[in-house]
Amino acid sequence: MAHAALSDITPTEYFALDNASERKWEYVYGQVYAMAGASPRHGRVVANLVKVLGNGLAGQAPYIFPAAMRTRMGIGDAYGYPDIVVVCGKPEFSGERPGTLENPTVIIEVLSDATREYDRGTKASQYIQLDSLGAYITIDPEARAIESRQRTGERLYELGYLTNEAIEIECLGITLTPEEVFHGVDDLPY
Repeated sequence: MAHAALSDITPTEYFALDNASERKWEYVYGQVYAMAGASPRHGRVVANLVKVLGNGLAGQAPYIFPAAMRTRMGIGDAYGYPDIVVVCGKPEFSGERPGTLENPTVIIEVLSDATREYDRGTKASQYIQLDSLGAYITIDPEARAIESRQRTGERLYELGYLTNEAIEIECLGITLTPEEVFHGVDDLPY
């Protein structure tokens, strides 16, 4: 991820900036980061995931929020915009409108060159602190790989980086296959 656009600002200042801006900003303990734009492959993977999740969860109660839902990243002052958030049960929000989602069940991030280490490192370490989180999934369109951390009891464990293998999101009872996730990605230049 790029260097912080702003440093040493309070959560209140961050919320004012984020709520007033057409651009999305992430906040990690006083540092504000501008969100990068998405590549065509990134956008295609997100669209594929929304379709797969929507079809797989049809008739159930989960909420699926793609890309525009500010979400608490950890137990402290950290807030981000995951590519996809799924909430089982009633979504809980804090703050004034538009508010911040407090209880994600599944978070999925689609990796890019600019965000790969941030999403797999800082973001992952923040999100897995949330008691509500059942799974944190990263998808790499370039490597055609899926990485999963899923809760078992009180802790999350890492399944590892899987290529050409289906992965079950246990808390949702849904399986993601590479064919579904990466459908049409190779037709795009980047």
